[in-house]
Amino acid sequence: MKKTAYVMAIATLLCACNRTPSAASEATGPTATVQVQRAASGPIEQVLQAYGTVEYPPQSQSTVSSQSEATIEQILVANGQSVRRGEPLIRIKPSAAALQELHNARNDATAATQELARVTRLFGQHLATNADLTQARQAMGNARSALTSANTRVGAGGTRVLYAESDTTVVSIPVARGDIVAADAPLIHLARKGGVMVRLGIEPSDASAVKPGMPVVVSPVYDSTQRLEGVVAEVMDQVDPQTRLLQATITLPAADGLLPGSTVRGAIGIQRRNQAVRVARSALLYEGDQAYLFIVERGTARRVLVTPGIDDGTWVEVQKGLKAGEEVVVAGNYELEDGMSVASTPPQGAQTP
Repeated sequence: MKKTAYVMAIATLLCACNRTPSAASEATGPTATVQVQRAASGPIEQVLQAYGTVEYPPQSQSTVSSQSEATIEQILVANGQSVRRGEPLIRIKPSAAALQELHNARNDATAATQELARVTRLFGQHLATNADLTQARQAMGNARSALTSANTRVGAGGTRVLYAESDTTVVSIPVARGDIVAADAPLIHLARKGGVMVRLGIEPSDASAVKPGMPVVVSPVYDSTQRLEGVVAEVMDQVDPQTRLLQATITLPAADGLLPGSTVRGAIGIQRRNQAVRVARSALLYEGDQAYLFIVERGTARRVLVTPGIDDGTWVEVQKGLKAGEEVVVAGNYELEDGMSVASTPPQGAQTP
């Protein structure tokens, strides 16, 4: 009987020993493996990304035109070509209508001269009045002015070559050989060398955030390593009907390497703080509109409500609820609960805020 009681006591003790680890585990709870990063204090800037094109400033552009209706005989330059002052651009000749205008002006001038001679002769014979003589003189003056104007606009009636008046670049040529163009219609668009501007497309919802004077970093899409600093010069008040975007013009003090007509990316600095508590963007979680994050204190995760500020796409400013130097969970936070035990490691390849 004693032997049986002794065996039962040993069995009971062994069962108790076997349950000890499980009970201990239940007491401490699960442990989550997370990556942490210390909140740091430093500058942060909110940037608005926009795309646009490189253009010549309006004040640098000019056009070549004919003063009379003309026929295009030969185009001597091409789009994008650099031309020096005095180089030929285009060869034109007067149209049939322009030649007829010149012919009429010559006939009118001849007729007016003959009429003045006739009235002068009659006036000497007392057969014409002072008014007749004044009228004839006036008619001859008008006819000569019309002839001078026709000669200036049409020329002698033959082929003419138009030349570059300064060192320029050919922007576009809206005509082709054989076209008949009206007087003063543009034949070639030119731009002076030495300056370009950037025109960025802004979403209408972002227009109120973009103001003249804001800093902009411009990079061509074909070379993201090239970074040129400029400022917002103007934000247009009208939406472009083709792109459905607002246009913002950017001035660049130095624009070496930017090719007119190319596409660029612009980063507009719309808000900046020189000293702010920053955390990685992945640290922030939301419950409704309330932002929160987890900090680690002595191996335990603690949920903290925070007020986020500037978001630059990588880092987020925390205006309230966090201090610089606190360890913030940046990965594995979706699995956490307040008070959970954690094993923390620094994030792989993380940048310091």
